[in-house]
Amino acid sequence: MKILNGVLPLALLPLAGCHTCSCGPSAAMPRDTILLKSAESLKGKLRATNHARISYYFDHYVKMDGQDYLAIIICGTHLCEQALLHVSEPEQYPIRALKHGGGWRGAELRNLRYQWDAASCRFEFISVEKIID
Repeated sequence: MKILNGVLPLALLPLAGCHTCSCGPSAAMPRDTILLKSAESLKGKLRATNHARISYYFDHYVKMDGQDYLAIIICGTHLCEQALLHVSEPEQYPIRALKHGGGWRGAELRNLRYQWDAASCRFEFISVEKIID
C-alpha cells in the first residue's frame, strides 16, 4: 500500500470522507472537456451532499489548454460524479507524484481539499493529506 503525505499551505475548505461506493475507481470518465463544462452543475450537487460521507479517487492527470488538472471520481451516499480540479502548482508534492507516477489510478485521495473559483467557473485543488493506493 503506497501512502503519500502532504499538505499545501493554502486556505483550506475541508470536503473529505472515508465512505467507499460502487462508482469508485472503475467508473468510466467522460471526456475531460465535458467535465470542465459540467463543473458548475456539480457544484450544486456537492452543496446538497453530506461531505463527511464523500470519498475521492484519482483517475488521471490532465494537461489541457496549457492548464493542469486532476481528474477525480467523487463518491457519496447518493452521489457518483467525475470532476476536474485545476492545479495551480503542478510540481509541488504530492501532485508531482500523481503527475509523473503511472500507478496511482484508483488511489483514494484522503482529506482532499478544494474550492470553487467563481471567476474561472472551476474547482481549484488546495491540498490532499494522504494518497492511498
